[in-house]
Amino acid sequence: MSNDTFGIRLKNLIKIKDFTVKEFSNIAGLSQPNFYKYFKGESLPTVALLQKIIEEWPDVNIYWLLTGEGEPLANEGSKAFLGPSNDEQKKLKEKLAQLEEKLAERDKTVEFQEKSLDTIIAMLKDRGIDIYEEE
Repeated sequence: MSNDTFGIRLKNLIKIKDFTVKEFSNIAGLSQPNFYKYFKGESLPTVALLQKIIEEWPDVNIYWLLTGEGEPLANEGSKAFLGPSNDEQKKLKEKLAQLEEKLAERDKTVEFQEKSLDTIIAMLKDRGIDIYEEE
């Protein structure tokens, strides 16, 4: 399996299809900020996104997009048409579970940091220090 990420493969696919991120995201029905979350590894691909890609670009090898295995564009006889084997499906499910666990850990870290900042801001305000806050 390739060491690159879904986000890197998505960027490559956009280049292969000769689109800008804006064009691709519009066709896929997502905002550009959401696409950048994929690029940064902050979001996992949704079933809706994958279905939209399949609908709009049936030649895209979704198996490659998810795993990095095979070629970006499918042809008859490729894994994109045959689908992953049971062992590969099991590995994909395990990988997805690992990624979901990492995202959950990241969410907990962000939540903790937000609470810490709120506490610090409250302490500074209690001491009469003005804090600029964005609305």
